[in-house]
Amino acid sequence: MAVKVQSTKRADPSELKVIFQKHASVVDADGEKLMTPGDFVQKYLGLHTQIHHNPKTVQLIAGVADTTKDGLISFQEFLAFESVLCVPDALFIVAFQLFDKTGTGDISFENVRDIFSQTTVHHHIPFNWDCEFIRLHFGHDRKKRLSYLEFTQFLQVRTHTGAHAHTHTHTHTHTHTHTHTHTTHTLRSFFVYE
Repeated sequence: MAVKVQSTKRADPSELKVIFQKHASVVDADGEKLMTPGDFVQKYLGLHTQIHHNPKTVQLIAGVADTTKDGLISFQEFLAFESVLCVPDALFIVAFQLFDKTGTGDISFENVRDIFSQTTVHHHIPFNWDCEFIRLHFGHDRKKRLSYLEFTQFLQVRTHTGAHAHTHTHTHTHTHTHTHTHTTHTLRSFFVYE
């Protein structure tokens, strides 16, 4: 029997434009509005809104939509991010974009260590970075870089071995707010940040 995989319905681009314009606070030289990391994470997603939030975490989360890695999110990047959320493996794609901090299309050991080290769970249950599991995926010298496929395998093995990545998903469908809700739950379900 074949398994049917459903995608989430895409939001209307004109509705997304209104949402984007509402939260974007920067205007470039051409008059185009752009979102800062704070606009995207705090205003749009509603995450890390407390006064003493960690700015590094806000920038890290915003990096999943900032594909150019220039520190700002254009409407085209916002649209592209929404389209990612509509595919069946959205959680893995978002995770890959989160870890690919430089936009190279692969993940280094340093990316993984730095990001996992920022999670709340890691502070309660530290991970041994000098273990066979890490050598298997990154090599003995930790110089091997993971492609998207290798990264998804890394996460699946890490999750199945009781490691601290939370990979449950939530299904929410609302009219124009489904993207916001799905984005928030996807990012919250993957990591709990300080």
